[in-house]
Amino acid sequence: MSKYQDFATRREVIEKQFNDGIATLNKRRTDENRETIDKAINEAKRKLKEAIKEINDEEVLFQYTVF
Repeated sequence: MSKYQDFATRREVIEKQFNDGIATLNKRRTDENRETIDKAINEAKRKLKEAIKEINDEEVLFQYTVF
């Protein structure tokens, strides 16, 4: 069970980092940098999806090697 918690914990950490980063970007948003901030947010979303997918893939592999 602890390995499954490790996967969940890793996802939670990544999601928290993502949310904190987005909050920081939004605090720094101005009319002048709006486009740059939007691009940074979109890149962060892409990286979040990629990181979560990697963890999910590892979890699936782990399930198949355990059973």
